[in-house]
Amino acid sequence: MATDNDRVALAAFLGSALLAGGNAVAIRIGNRELVPLWGAGFRFALSAAILLGAMAVLRLPFPRGRVLRGATLYGLINFGLTFAFAYYALTRIHAGLVAGGLLILAGVYVGALRSGVREPAAPTAASDTKP
Repeated sequence: MATDNDRVALAAFLGSALLAGGNAVAIRIGNRELVPLWGAGFRFALSAAILLGAMAVLRLPFPRGRVLRGATLYGLINFGLTFAFAYYALTRIHAGLVAGGLLILAGVYVGALRSGVREPAAPTAASDTKP
């Protein structure tokens, strides 16, 4: 018998699979009408506006200093470059290849989380010393 946790995990997996699979198809369709990097830039500008609106409604402070630099660097590398390359790649390859790959990776990730696999701990100064 399935527990509530199993139902939540299944719903999360199916929702993620639907979004991940539909993402590549939507990008591919958008690339027919827009220059790829313009489409990606528009998408992220719209996302930034929505998130800034959410911050205003929730009265969250805007990050400053090192936190702002770290978040900006993370966003540029993890999302900016990744999606710029994905948008450009989807002008050359079919969306099904990307969607299939994303579904497989999502399945592996959710399976690892469900089985209790965790990221390894960062090495400490004591573990770096040699006897």
